Order: sequence, then C-alpha cells, then structure tokens
Amino acid sequence: MTSLQNPTPGQPGQQPQPNKQGLLQNYTGMPGPAGPGMPPQAMQGGNGAPVPGRQGGLLSRGPNPGPPPQPNVPFNNPGGPPPMPPGGPGIQQGPPQGNQPWGSPPAPMPPGGNPGWNQQRGPAAPPMGGPGGNPNWGPPPAPIPNAPMNMAGVISPQQSAQPLGFEDGQAIIYSTPNFYLRSAYRPGQPLASLRRPTGHTKMLPKVMPAQGDRVASSETRMMPKVDLSEDVKERRNFKLPVPRGLEVVIVLLGIVASFVAHAYNMFNYPRYELDEGTYMSSAWAIWNGMITPYAYGYGHPPLAWMQIAAGLPLVGGFFTFGTAVNTGRVIMLFYAVGCSVLVYLIVRKMSESRAAALLAMIAFSLSPLSITFQRQVFLDNIATFWLLLSLYFLVIGESRLRFLVMSAVALGISFLSKEVFVLFIPAMIYGVWIYTTKFQRKFSMVAYIYTVFSVCSAFVLMAVLKGELFPPGWLPWDHIAHLSMIGTFTAQAKRGSSEGSVLTMWGAWMSGDFLLMLAGVAAPFLNLFMGIWNRKQLFLALLAASFWLLLLRGGVVLSFYIIPLIPFIAINLAVALDAILRAIARLFYFDLMRSVLLVFLTLLLIPYYILQGGYAYTLAPASIQVQAMTWVRSHVPRNAVVVTNSWAEMDLKHPGGLGVGNESGFPNTLVYVNIDDDATVYNGVLSNNPDRIDYFIADSEMLTYITGDSQGKPQGVDPNDPDKIAKWKDKIDQLYGGGLDAGTTAKLLMKAFFYSQRVATFQVNDHNEKFQIDIFQVIHTTGLPQARTVPDHSGNDSNTGSSTFASTIGSTTNTGSPIPLDRRTIFS
Repeated sequence: MTSLQNPTPGQPGQQPQPNKQGLLQNYTGMPGPAGPGMPPQAMQGGNGAPVPGRQGGLLSRGPNPGPPPQPNVPFNNPGGPPPMPPGGPGIQQGPPQGNQPWGSPPAPMPPGGNPGWNQQRGPAAPPMGGPGGNPNWGPPPAPIPNAPMNMAGVISPQQSAQPLGFEDGQAIIYSTPNFYLRSAYRPGQPLASLRRPTGHTKMLPKVMPAQGDRVASSETRMMPKVDLSEDVKERRNFKLPVPRGLEVVIVLLGIVASFVAHAYNMFNYPRYELDEGTYMSSAWAIWNGMITPYAYGYGHPPLAWMQIAAGLPLVGGFFTFGTAVNTGRVIMLFYAVGCSVLVYLIVRKMSESRAAALLAMIAFSLSPLSITFQRQVFLDNIATFWLLLSLYFLVIGESRLRFLVMSAVALGISFLSKEVFVLFIPAMIYGVWIYTTKFQRKFSMVAYIYTVFSVCSAFVLMAVLKGELFPPGWLPWDHIAHLSMIGTFTAQAKRGSSEGSVLTMWGAWMSGDFLLMLAGVAAPFLNLFMGIWNRKQLFLALLAASFWLLLLRGGVVLSFYIIPLIPFIAINLAVALDAILRAIARLFYFDLMRSVLLVFLTLLLIPYYILQGGYAYTLAPASIQVQAMTWVRSHVPRNAVVVTNSWAEMDLKHPGGLGVGNESGFPNTLVYVNIDDDATVYNGVLSNNPDRIDYFIADSEMLTYITGDSQGKPQGVDPNDPDKIAKWKDKIDQLYGGGLDAGTTAKLLMKAFFYSQRVATFQVNDHNEKFQIDIFQVIHTTGLPQARTVPDHSGNDSNTGSSTFASTIGSTTNTGSPIPLDRRTIFS
C-alpha cells in the first residue's frame, strides 16, 4: 500500500525525484512542483522509494542505476534538438552520498562511470566551458555556507546564474541558435526574482483602461445549468428507449396510412372543380409551347402547372387514369405524402420528440380537410410542399450556408407556384435570424434575402420582357390594349366577399374538422405566448399568423384557401402540447409521461378522423360528371360548339379523353369563363353571335355565373313567351347592367342560354345536398344552313373531322357531297 508520509529531506535511502516541470522550474531558480510548493510524494513513491524509471540521477531516463551525470557535461543527444546543460547553476546533480547534506557539491564520479545521459546513449560530449563547449556556462558556483535551500536541494535565488537577456519581461536562461529557455510566471506561486531589484520596477494596473466600458457593452451570457446528481438526472431525463429501426417502421406506417387515406376513393370524391380543369389544360399548353391555352393574364405564376406537366410522363400521360383531372390527382397524391413526411421531420427536429412528430403527422395527414383539399389539383398543394421543404432545410441547417441557400430557393419556388405565399417570407426571414449563429447572422440573412428575391423576381422579369408589367396608358408609348400583371393584381385585390367570405367558409371548415380548426386558433396563441421564452415557438406562431391575416383581410375567401394553414396548424398543435407536457413532466421528474400522453392523443385521433371524415371514402359526386361526359360522347356531333366548365375541357377536346374515347375530340369546346375574357373566343370563334353556341354542360357553379341562380332556367318554358322574356330581361339588367340587345360578351352567353332547353340531367347526393349536372341544347333562331364536309382521303368518317365550323354549300373550296348538319335539333 502506498504511504502518504512525508519523507525527511536528507534521510538516507530517499531522494527527491523532480519531474520535467520541476526540473524546468528549479533550473530557473523558481519554486515549483519540485520545490517548497509540492509535497515530496509528487516526486517519489509513497513509501519513500525513488519513482520507478527515475533512478540514476536527475536526468536519467532508463532503469540504469548508474552514477549521476558529471557536472558541466552536456547531454549526448545525437540528431535531436540542442540539449539543456545538465549542470545548470543551482541544481543538485544527484542524490547525496552517505550523510552528505543537501546542497553540497556533487561527489566525484566513480571510476568507470558513464558521464553521458545513460549507458545506452553512447559516449558523452566534451564538457561545457572547455573546448567546443558553451563559454557562457561553467562549473557551478561553490555553495555558500549556511545558504538557504529548498527541499529539492536548490540553492537560493541569490546564488543563481545571471540571465542571458530578457524578453517580454521574462529572463532568458539558456539560448542556442534555434532554441532558448526563459522563465515563466505561474499565478498563485511566489515569484523569485532572477536579479536584484533596481528600484525602477513598475506595476501594471489591475484593471486596464476602459475595461469597465468593455465589460458593460459585452453580451450577457447565461451560465450553464448545474449538473444534478446522477440519480436525479436519471429520474428526470429518463426516456423510453426507441430503437432507430422501430422509429423507421412507425414513420413508414404513417406514410402508408397517409397514402391510403388520400388515394382511396380520390377519383370520386370530391367533385371536379373549375380550377382543376384549368390547371390540367395549362399543363397541356406547356407541352405545346404555350403558357396557357388562352391568353395568359398573370393570375398565377406558371411554375406550378409546369411541375404538373413535368410529372405527366411519370404517370403515363393525361388520360392514364380515365380523365385528365384524375391523372392530376395522382400527381397531387405524391405532393400530399411528401408534405406528411416533411411535417414529421420538422416537428422531430424542432421539438426533439418522436411522439410529438407522430402526432403532427397524423393530425395533418388524416384530417378530413386535408384529405378533401389535398386530393384536388390546386396550386396551393404544390406551393405548400415547397414551403415545408424550405422550413425543413432551415431547421436542419445549423447555420450552414448550403442549407440556407436551399431553403431560400425552395421558398422562392413556393412563391412561383402561388403568389400569395409571399406572405410567409417575413416570418421565414425571422426564422433565419433564429437558426443562425451571431457571428454568421448578418451574412446569412443577406444571402437568404438576396436568394429569395432573386428567384421570385423571375415572375416580374417575365412580365417585363413581354411588355405586360404595367396596364395600357401608364407609359407614354403604350396605348394598345393588353393584359398586365399590375392590372390583374389590382382587379384581384378588389374582389369582395360576395364571392366567398371567411365567415361562410369558417362554418364549412368547422363541419369538416372541428378539432383542427379549434387548434388552428388556440395553438398559435399558445406558441405566441410561450415564445417569450422559446423563440422557435414564436417563429411557428408567426408562420400560422401570416396566413390568417390573408383570410381575415375582408376580401374573397374560398374553401380551399385553408390548404397552407393545415400543416402549420398541425405543427403548432404538436409543439405546443409537447412544451406544456414537458413542463409538467419536469415537476414529476418523469419525462416518459409526456411521450405516453402524446402517443395516447395520437391514437385517439385515428378513430375520430375515421368517424368525422368517413364521407371522403363513401361519397361519389364526381361520378355524375363522368356520366355527363360519356353522354356527350354518344349524343353530340363532333363539330358542335360546346360550352362547359373547365373540368371537362381536356376530356372533350383531345383524343383519348373520356368524352371522346379513341375518336377525334370536340375542337369547339369552350370554357364559359373564357368567353368573357378572351376576345379571340367571342370575336373569332363565336363572331359575337350567341346563335353559334350549340350545347351547355352546366353544373351549379356555371349556372350561377350565367344566370345568378344555381338552378338555372326551368325546363319546358317557351323562350318566346313574353312573361319569360321580361323576367329574364330583368335578371340580365341586374347582372350585367344594360339591355338584352347589348352586345357584351356576358350578355352573349346569357342570351344563348336563354334560348336553350334541358336535354339531360344527372344527379347524386353530396353531403346534405343534391349535386346536379344539366345538359342544355340551344334552340337556334336562324335558318338551317346546308353544309358540305371536306372529303376525307384517309378513309375515315368525314363527320368526325376537326374543322371549326361546317362549310356552306356555296363554298368553292369544298367538293364533297352535301350533308345537312343539324346543329339545332331539339331533343324530346
């Protein structure tokens, strides 16, 4: 057992064994670990025996128990750095011989002794002070009788050698061409001066000038928390160990659940909407070298339907799944699943809780509102995916520039997918301020803002290059009528709540998902309050509040405007609940309780959503829209002018669509809203003549647009009845402000519909109402024209040709046989 007794200096059989640090300090004449400040146990074994590997004198390195080195003989270190002289002044060169006191001159070397480093280091070099030696070093001075010495046998500083020079106030003890040794100051130990005081020594001030101002202006930092004892730490931080493989399996099950919930019955519910057909037609235009099939009016940036067009080859084309809208919904399915994964990853990173991330993923993926709107071909679904991707890159970036750039690019793409996502840019810039370190913050924010606006400016640049940024008349040289970006946005800003208000939509959203909408109000407020302590929660609250401002502005609000809010409601809900439960768990030192409660809430949501949103898997309002297109394929001539909603345009106009099958399409299919806006339609195709229109395929949305009444015109009423004309004349005056004979485009559509009757009706239940599709045929007021068809030299039926209008008999360019084309037959 090691003894802790302090040996008595000079006791036979015991000797101090200074270490390397003690050697340096004693050599400089200052007390150190080998001097009075260090107990002898630091230099020798506890039983007083020399430390193994240190026998043989002060500088011996091996187990050689030979005699100590001779004074004034340098180290023999071939090939190494210049050695330190072993016989420096004031150092005892070996253990005392017999009863010789400490501090006495070393005993003479025994005959045959090795004056070198040790027996394995080879012959010794010539002694210093002699030939080839250092003239600055010589034999150690003779000890002064009764001179004070320390426990290591070091002579007092008065007997130390004079230094060779000074550097930075420290004495140079030893110097060679490429090495020097100087003294060092160690706080807490008395400093023995190497020279006598001169009386000119100056003390540095304890406080540097202006140090108080520098301390006051420096950043205040919180001290780290004091570590708790291990048992308390284990009880407080105990977490259920979840293997990485198990987490992957749970996430994959969540992804599968999201995929199945969005895919099942998505071709039947919800009904096809106008915007869905519009964006699929625009995707077709991209493949044919256009931005839109009609004049592009800058209503939305074109990047979203460019992405749809890019995804069409991956799913097999426009009509792989029956209708063009069905194919678009398949593409939306992948965006929805991608959003589900991003919601999980974002919450997993921000809250560091798997349970909270799973709750957010289920709340977002299985919500009836999410299933209803994310199935549809809306630009909001595409832009939401890119916004979530931007947020994910930001939270995992850890102030790395490449992730900030990727986040900025993704945010710019979300804007180019739908322009209203510009509202999220200020909150995202605040997120950059949070997720970057202080010394990188300025550069990171400049780089982020520059990248975002560089990407977003592509939309404005397109309008500038086309000369359509400003409305006509704003510039002195611009007097030709044309569409413009500023004019379109000004018109959209003036849209009132008569087309849809937030109060009306709130009722529809509450009936769709009561819990999610309540969470959409409560969770951001909770995070806004807790953001006083946690700025990341404040950041999430600002993201949700950014879009609530759009909905509450007082303008038009449509039902699908809630799409960008759904993921942020789920994220705010999960993070807020996790923070509250984490605070409660700290009181009981039981963090496992938090995870169990979050998992329990997640499991409760699944049956709730199945019961609350079961209609999404059973209703089939889109089935009658498919039936209407099938009826048109069998009963309407191919050269008829058909006015319809945009959801049927692609399937009626192009071969392969559901409305035409493998035959040629209806080339004169027109979307009712474009008749008002596009001069090439009402002047070129219709020649401003309502009698050119043959059929209407009308749903309630189209009937409301034309007549102001979702039921349209009653069946079987004589269009020449005076009372009926007076009734609908008042309606026309109310809607369009003018007489029945005025030649405006909207009245053109109204007048054509007035002289029509219903020939087919399709009806189905949709929630608590009847969804109905009516097909009307226009009763023409002009005489029956005789027409010739162009001879078909390909062997196909000429009646299925793609000419815009039938040519008259009087034409000199057509030589085929006359075939009457009845565009006015009234079906009984």
